[in-house]
Amino acid sequence: MSLSPTDLNCVDQLTLSEFHQRYLQAEKPVIIKGGAANWTAVQKWSPDHLKNRFGDMPIKARFLPHGSTSAIEADARPEKPRTLAQFVDTMRHQPADGSWYLVQQPLASLPEALRRDFGKLKYNSPRMQRLTGHQPYFWMGGPGARTGLHYDLIHNFNVQISGRKGWKLFPRAQQPLLYFGKEGYAHHSELDIFAEHNPEYPLLKQATPLEFTLDPGDVLFFPAGWPHCVNCIEESISLNIFSLWFRLNDLKIVFREAPPWIFKKMVFKGRALLGLQTE
Repeated sequence: MSLSPTDLNCVDQLTLSEFHQRYLQAEKPVIIKGGAANWTAVQKWSPDHLKNRFGDMPIKARFLPHGSTSAIEADARPEKPRTLAQFVDTMRHQPADGSWYLVQQPLASLPEALRRDFGKLKYNSPRMQRLTGHQPYFWMGGPGARTGLHYDLIHNFNVQISGRKGWKLFPRAQQPLLYFGKEGYAHHSELDIFAEHNPEYPLLKQATPLEFTLDPGDVLFFPAGWPHCVNCIEESISLNIFSLWFRLNDLKIVFREAPPWIFKKMVFKGRALLGLQTE
């Protein structure tokens, strides 16, 4: 792990007050080791466990070609897995040019028996998280499944449920070195961060990522605007939760970087919370 304590704090315990003061207000990332270790999902889940319990569950898997910088621009393969059992089997026979990845599966789409296995994250505000128009998302992929270099418009928690994931996380100030502005995906990079050589992107050599691995039960928080990419080291299951708080800096983030569709979601959710939405 090429880190020093000043680069990325890794703590065993963190109170809500400490989180707000040291990390949220300072807009710094942090890893809470074992922060979700008591969750039933962390203690029991594996791809085989889910396959055996809910193999018939319909899912929406994506095929991500190598070099893809967005889970949204996934390749439309003709033979997509249609059930969780089919996905697990397919995931274990990845083709050479990419990987099958179960990405951004809404938590609400999972059976209630599965949702009960997730615990609560005390650092997150469910009300504000709902206001963003997002809900927690479930991810599963085999070794080599990757998420390309991008940054999120909203603060993000990642909870590692099963297996290990390797991360590269860049400070927000290094965005100009990472070639953002991919056509149609402004907060995604043009470059393939996993390529062995990127000679056409010379500024990349000046970037200094924080590189680390998340183990089952670990919780990672990182602020909006921090570029990152993720690689499944082994069969991996994780959960991500987008969050905002009633803070001036969070409103600045939204107004500075959020595209119009996020504004529409926030207005819709806000009106619904106030009882002003008719439908």
